[in-house]
This record gives sequence, C-alpha cells and structure tokens, in this order.
Amino acid sequence: MTEKDLWKWILDNFSDNGVASIGRNLGLKIPGFRQINPQLKNFKVLRPKLINEALSPNNLSDLRGFFNSVAEGDEKFLQHRGKSKAELQSLMEEEITPSILLSVMLSSDDENDINNALELAEQLIEEGKLDQMEKYAEENFGDEEGTEEEVESKPLVKDEDVIQLQQKIAALEKKLVKSEQKNEELKAKLTDVQNALNSEKKAWKEEKKGLTQEIHTLKSQQGGLKSSAESAYAERDSMEKKMEQQKAIMKKKDEEISRLNAVILNFKTQQKNNLEEQSVVAESVNAGQEQLLIQEENRINVAVIGDPKNSRVQRYNKFNLNIIESSDIEEEKQKDIVEAADQIWLLTYKIPRSVQKRLKTVFKDRDTQEFATFIDLENHMQKG
Repeated sequence: MTEKDLWKWILDNFSDNGVASIGRNLGLKIPGFRQINPQLKNFKVLRPKLINEALSPNNLSDLRGFFNSVAEGDEKFLQHRGKSKAELQSLMEEEITPSILLSVMLSSDDENDINNALELAEQLIEEGKLDQMEKYAEENFGDEEGTEEEVESKPLVKDEDVIQLQQKIAALEKKLVKSEQKNEELKAKLTDVQNALNSEKKAWKEEKKGLTQEIHTLKSQQGGLKSSAESAYAERDSMEKKMEQQKAIMKKKDEEISRLNAVILNFKTQQKNNLEEQSVVAESVNAGQEQLLIQEENRINVAVIGDPKNSRVQRYNKFNLNIIESSDIEEEKQKDIVEAADQIWLLTYKIPRSVQKRLKTVFKDRDTQEFATFIDLENHMQKG
C-alpha cells in the first residue's frame, strides 16, 4: 500500500463536513464549483473531486502539514506517535477511530510512524478487518478520542489564511451592498402601496359619504310615503334591498382596506428583517477586520542571520522572519532590517565560526537567540 492509497482511504471515511473543511483549509479550487458547502445538493459530485485534488502532488504535502498541525495541537494525539503496530491496533480496537489514528501517524515527521501506519493498514486490509474496525469505532467510541470536529475546526497555518479572511470580508461587504439595495427597493414598493392605499381610502370616504347621504334621503322618503299602504310597502322593500346592496358594497370595501393593510404589514416586516440582516453582515465585516489587525499587531519581527533553507519556518505566523545571509550583514539595507527587529536569531550552524564571534560582539546589547541546529530553531518557534 502506498502513502497516497492510505490517505485516500482516510479521506473516504471522513464525513462530508470533514472533507469540506479540509478542502477549505487547503484552499482547493474545483472548476465549476464556486464554494465548498456540504449542505448543497451538488456536494456529492464535488466530494470525490476534492479528495482527488487534495491527493495531487501539488497538495499532498499541505495535506500532511494540515493533519500534523491537528495532531500537534492536541496532546492526546501526540502521545500515540512512536508506538508499535501492536499498540496501534489495540488502540483502534478499543479507543480511537482508525481513520483518525492513521492520519496522526501518517502525518508524523518520523519515518517509523509512517511505515507503521502503512504496514498496519495493509495488514488489516488483507485480513478484511480495517473497514469493520472503522465502522465499529464510529458506532462505539468515535467521539471519545480526536473526532473530525477537531479537524473541521483546525485552521491551516499558512499565509492563505489572511487572504481567505479578506475574501470573506469582501463577500460580506458585497452582500451588505446588495442588502441595502434590496431595502431601498422595499422602501419604494412600500411608498407605492401606501400611496395606493391613501388614494383608495380617499375615494372610499367620498363614496361612503355619498352612500350615507343617499341612505338618509331614502329614509326620509320612506317616512313620507303614507298615501298608499301597498306603494309604501313596495317602496320600503325596494329601499331595504338597496340598503342591503350598499352594505355588501361597504363590506367589500372594508375587506379591500384590510387586504391593503396586510400588504403594508408584510412590506414593513421584510424591511425590518433586511435591516437586521444588514446589522449582522456589518458586525461580521468588523469582526473580520479586527481579527486581521490583531494578527498583524501580535507578530514578532525577527532578523534571522543565516538562511535555514527550510519552508517549515513559514508555518508559524507568530513570527515575521527577515532572513539575512551572514555575508550580506554589512549592507545598508540589511542593517536597517536588523535595527528594526524585535529579536535577532543567529543560526550558528549556517554562520562561519570566523563571523560568529564578531556578530556576537556587535549584538551583545540586543535580544539575541542562538540555534545550533534546525531542530532547535523549530522547537523554539513551536513553543512561541
């Protein structure tokens, strides 16, 4: 079994939310899909494309780094590294989901951990046990040790975080503009409805006034018709019928007014909901901007004398590293960088001995750290 095959088995066993979170954290872009949302109907089509893209040569290293950052962020994961295959199998049978434990081992920097994961997985697959153990673990103790929720909530430590946050802010700002436009449209529609209602009320008042006068006239006429009982009864019946017709008309008018009032209430409700949505979007934009400022303000500016030539140092956003070759230290530009730095780090394993003594003398009054190996350097950056 190859490393890529095992990574595919691990991702295949993750939930839709877990796969979507990994895709977002790795910044994967799939043609034809604008967003990575497990709630969308087309996610069934998107899911295998995300997994294949994550396993591509360009992204496999970032996938390892992502799972390693998850493991290093939780002591209960780290304690499993360095264990034998027998111990790992026992853990998968009794405590932790196989896909989670194998991802912890496979993302380790120790070759023994990686080989143990590959050999154990291949052995269990040949015995027909691995899928059974995964299913059993999900049903019995999937939430007790390192769940996918930790993977979903763990951000990938890389510069793209800031870019993604900026994109989110831009999207929210765009949504806010659209919301404001919608609100203006609702206001315009509400004004039209109110104008129509006012016109209808005015017309109804005039019509009601005329009907009232007519009813009053009919009643007066009814009181004066006494010359003939038959004609009086006939006239009374006619007037009562006409009054019933007028009452029916008035009832319809009242119903129309009630309908228009309901339309106004509906528009007012939509306008209120839109204003609340604008408030939520504005708060999200402000929160995102504040988070960007906090990230930038808290970074430690470091002048690193000697190039470590290892991209892993870029994972630690707490430090802003300015790498200077020891041979360029006398250049005016480099002097300015050193002068502005909060700390100075000397990579003694990258600096000639003849230069080290002189640099230590020059920087004796500065906050200076010395590192004899790359491991020492990375351990210091991990501790922060």
